[in-house]
Amino acid sequence: MNATITRRRAGFSLIELLVVIGLLAALTAIGTGVYFRISAGATVKATEETVSKATSGFQQIWSAELDNARDSFAGKSGFAQYATQVENTKAIAGGDVDRARALWNYLWMKNAFPQTIAEATTATNLAVTGYTTVSLPARPTFAGMTAGSLSNPDQAATLLYRILTQKGSRGQTYNEEAIGSLSVVLPGTQYRVFTDAFGYPLTFVFSSTGIQNDVNGAEYQKGNNPSRDPFDPTGTLLPPPAPPATLPPPPRPVYWSNATARVAAATVLGRCINPGAMPPVYDFDNSNWQPTIVSRGASRIWDPTFLVPTLKTPTPYPANYFRFEPIPDGYLVGYKLRRQGARGDQ
Repeated sequence: MNATITRRRAGFSLIELLVVIGLLAALTAIGTGVYFRISAGATVKATEETVSKATSGFQQIWSAELDNARDSFAGKSGFAQYATQVENTKAIAGGDVDRARALWNYLWMKNAFPQTIAEATTATNLAVTGYTTVSLPARPTFAGMTAGSLSNPDQAATLLYRILTQKGSRGQTYNEEAIGSLSVVLPGTQYRVFTDAFGYPLTFVFSSTGIQNDVNGAEYQKGNNPSRDPFDPTGTLLPPPAPPATLPPPPRPVYWSNATARVAAATVLGRCINPGAMPPVYDFDNSNWQPTIVSRGASRIWDPTFLVPTLKTPTPYPANYFRFEPIPDGYLVGYKLRRQGARGDQ
């Protein structure tokens, strides 16, 4: 009888197993990389959309408040309570109506759009020796807030949330659905903030050096205005040229020669013209200071120091540093600027 011989296939060799494992690992790495690239791209896109919607809502409220500033300066119906403050502003401005209007608009908008809780919960005061103080009371929107240990950027984020969700004079309210963003309570506080798709608070700055060149660029100029400042299109807030410079030929700005009043106003408004130097110098320089919605992107923190070019060492920012903090590359920034004629509309 013939014996039946059964041959069993030999198992995989160690080399074959290692090759298969290597191929699987490579495919997994490729798939993971593709997934994370797609996911990261989707996160950036979602954040850009959120910033865009928040910027649009912010600009609607900004425009409404700017209309209120102009109406109150003009003494229109419903704004009689500001008549004395407007007259005080005109006196500080040396009787120049254009300068007084620009200064009043600045004070009004700072009062409506504070960047720190200290600014939000105290009156906006312009005090100049020899003149009656201009004072705008703190807005009810920010009543009861306390800064605690919140950083300036996080304070601005909480204020941005309140600004967007308040019931405005035109009925605008921008909630999570309108912004396309979730809101969260900041840890250790009772205050909510809107978040980007990375999960970090949306905040806002004025004239960060990271966007200064953009908003002061030629595309935002209109006509032959001597100033890039939309609140002051004729340059009435500017200081006279330093000697031995000669004045430009007419038409030229009516320069603000009262240095005491001018610097006091610039300081109250946080118009620091040299954020990289210590001590900081406050003055008007015809720059366009636009409110700008900012996302941290994939970053975790805001840099609390800056480098003084001459010293090459970290130096603490001034108290209101976030008005001009350099925004690093890669941060998601949104702004919408409109220039409409010599009035300096935004």
